[in-house]
Amino acid sequence: ITVLFSTAETAAVRENLTARTAVSNDYTSKISYSIDGLTKAEYTILVDIVMSRRALDIYQKQLGYLLDEVNQKLAMLIIDDYRKNGKCSLPRLYDETGDESIKNLITTLAVSEFLPKEFNEDDLYCSIDKIKHEIKKKKLDMLTKQISKSLDSTQRDQYLEEYQNLIRELGGYDGKH
Repeated sequence: ITVLFSTAETAAVRENLTARTAVSNDYTSKISYSIDGLTKAEYTILVDIVMSRRALDIYQKQLGYLLDEVNQKLAMLIIDDYRKNGKCSLPRLYDETGDESIKNLITTLAVSEFLPKEFNEDDLYCSIDKIKHEIKKKKLDMLTKQISKSLDSTQRDQYLEEYQNLIRELGGYDGKH
C-alpha cells in the first residue's frame, strides 16, 4: 500500500483505506495476480500518473486515454485531482467516489506487488506503446470485418490500403499469427 501513498500520508490513512476495503495484509500477500499485458500496461500508467506529475504530462501528450472504461474513469479522476489540489491522493479519491468499481481499482492498485514502486519513464513509454499497439490491433480487426462486408470495390480498396498500412506499422504482425 505504501507504493501509492506519499511520505506525507499517515499510516492511519493507509490502515483506514485497507480496513474500509476489507483487504487484510495476510490475504493480499497470498494473492497471485494473473493479468494480461494490456491490463498491466494500463495499471502501470495509472500508478505512474499518481506518483509523478511528469508521468501525467507524458500520458496526456502521448496517449490521453485508456481502453478499459474503469481505468479511464480513474485516470480522469487523477487528472481532476491534480487540477484541484496540485497533487494526487488515492485516499482522497477513494473517499470522494461513490463508484464501487473505482474503489475496487484503487484497492487493487494500492495492494498490487507487481506494479512499479517508483516512476520510471522508460517503463511508462513501454506501457503507452503496448496500448497503442493494442489500439492498432483492434482497428485491424475492425478493418478485416469491414473488408469482408464491403460490397463497393472502391471502399474495399480503401479498407485494404488502410489494413496494409496497419500491418506495416505493426511490423507484419496482424495480431493473429
